[in-house]
Amino acid sequence: MRTKIILTLFILMLFKPSYAQLETEWHASIGDASTDLCNDIAIDYKGNTFAIGYVSKDVGDVKNAQRLSFTYLNKYDVKGKLLWSKEMIGDVGNQGKAIAIDKEGNVYICGVFVKNIRLDGVNMINDSEDANTFIAKYDNNGNFIWHKILRPMQDVKATQHKEDEEDHDHDNGHNHNHAAHQPHFHSIINQITDMELDHENNLYLTGFFDKAIDFDPSDKIAKVSAQGLMDAFILKLDYEGNFKWVKTIEGKGANKGNAIDFDSKNNVYVTGSFTETASLGKLNIYANGGSGIYIAKLDKNGHEQWVKKIDNTKSNSGNDIHIDTADFIYLTGNIGSRTEITEINKTIEAKENSANVFIAKLDPEGDYLWVEAVYGEPYASGESILTDAFGNIYITGYFNGNMLYKDKTILNGNGKEDGFIIMLNKDGDILFTQAIGGLTHDRAAHLIIHSDNSLVVSGAFNGPFFIDPVSFTGLVEFQGTTDAFIIKFGHLLEKPELSILELINNSIKLTWKEQPYATGYEIILQQGKNATPYYVGNNTITFTPIASGTAYTIKARAYTDSKHSKQSELKVITPPQALDAKGVKSNEFTANWTKSKTETFLLYVSTTDDFSECLPDYNALKVSKPSLKISGLKPNTTYYYRLQTALDNFSNTVSVKTKE
Repeated sequence: MRTKIILTLFILMLFKPSYAQLETEWHASIGDASTDLCNDIAIDYKGNTFAIGYVSKDVGDVKNAQRLSFTYLNKYDVKGKLLWSKEMIGDVGNQGKAIAIDKEGNVYICGVFVKNIRLDGVNMINDSEDANTFIAKYDNNGNFIWHKILRPMQDVKATQHKEDEEDHDHDNGHNHNHAAHQPHFHSIINQITDMELDHENNLYLTGFFDKAIDFDPSDKIAKVSAQGLMDAFILKLDYEGNFKWVKTIEGKGANKGNAIDFDSKNNVYVTGSFTETASLGKLNIYANGGSGIYIAKLDKNGHEQWVKKIDNTKSNSGNDIHIDTADFIYLTGNIGSRTEITEINKTIEAKENSANVFIAKLDPEGDYLWVEAVYGEPYASGESILTDAFGNIYITGYFNGNMLYKDKTILNGNGKEDGFIIMLNKDGDILFTQAIGGLTHDRAAHLIIHSDNSLVVSGAFNGPFFIDPVSFTGLVEFQGTTDAFIIKFGHLLEKPELSILELINNSIKLTWKEQPYATGYEIILQQGKNATPYYVGNNTITFTPIASGTAYTIKARAYTDSKHSKQSELKVITPPQALDAKGVKSNEFTANWTKSKTETFLLYVSTTDDFSECLPDYNALKVSKPSLKISGLKPNTTYYYRLQTALDNFSNTVSVKTKE
């Protein structure tokens, strides 16, 4: 496997030019001579990016070479540097499907393999010659901790675990090898499509299967048989990989689980597709002739709460689901024709007999707030959906031809297929769009968002890939039939332009335009060779106490966890403090102010407090010493004086009344 990092900058094409822009921070491509895919990505608490997928290789001698796929697990730092890469080999082949990372940075992966697989880099795990599921845990440095295996079983009757089997006793260590005792059937479907951790570090998997699977990775059996062509499943394991419960969404046709997520109370949400019927426990929905989309909610103990559907007479699929911090539900996928959402009396207009991106937002009770569609000409599909800290929504996917929103073209394709990013506000209004791709087939599939609201997108390409398809710059080298890409996008940071709110002899208060996607601001106060950095999260800062009558240079830049903006610079001179006059007589007094070692000032003396009329001899008089005798004055008269710095900042004003 060859991994290449390419650093390139580009600006996204904006659907609304006034909104924040994105720029590429780093890019990684993964590819050899054959088909190589990235199936999932995740980030840890330090901002490192992990990727799982598979690479294809020819093994054996030249005459009897066999092309096999092997799982890889890569770790990149916040700058896109590849820190380490692991490859899981086997005699027949395997594919990494999904990845999740817990709060401590431990890494969980899953996938499918046939016959055997080496997960710890040393020992080969032998099993049946069916499509077995592996689940493995590593620490943040890639050190192997444990593995579990889910095996197909030959059975014609479905056996669902009872809901009270939470206290079922299981093996804690490496699961046993009872593959030799299992009947084999090689023509099976056993797919993992998503794996996530809830807020208590329980592990959930979803996907679909036919025939039967033992979902308990210990010595005990949790055998479930598919009722139709394929059934979707939701499996819960604890953080050590021990079985908790499994539920299926079964029916007469082909039912798939595509994505899973959780709300703040660890309720479980899953979406996918179904044909004919879909049953979750006692809840049933029915298709309208094509394949429908289901959205289901279960509590953390596996009890079904509700099931909803979106369908028409054509092909439809729910591809991803996301629950934000306020427990609102977001859904994306594709619909095949005009669709009625009766709950909100909404008709989604779509191109007939074609895949169209749909986006839906539901409240925490599961009621629709809005539903929108982006049409593909001829087709488009939404693959992943997430929200940032400000409630903005991001969708990735792919399209062919053009994309239209409310009959307005928002993207033009460059090749046979292109990836896309769409950003919307919380009300479903599109803020900007971006095409990603070259001249052949390119797809954006998976999406993650960092704590600083930067995005990482993964996908696939099978020809020359341009990071910026408009200017045809940033060409990514292509190695084989299909290669994988990972791109990190950051919100463009502007140089903070500093403005003075208040400047007095011993204090400087500054402000600048706040940038919503900046993590914070670095402000450096420099006087001579001495420089002190300050880090603030808002857009104001006050330096106090500082020396009066002193020149300072103040530098500022915005930053996120992985980058910073260009630096702005402001020069200021704190004014001296004007002190009370001394030696007051009827025709003179001595003006005083604090001493400066380096600065000279301009002195103003006036009979008005607004200095609209100054004494001719003391109107911007240059002074370098901290006092000056003011003479030729009138008795019993009030005078005012102040000083001005070389940068036009004024000191406080002192009043003095001459004697009679």
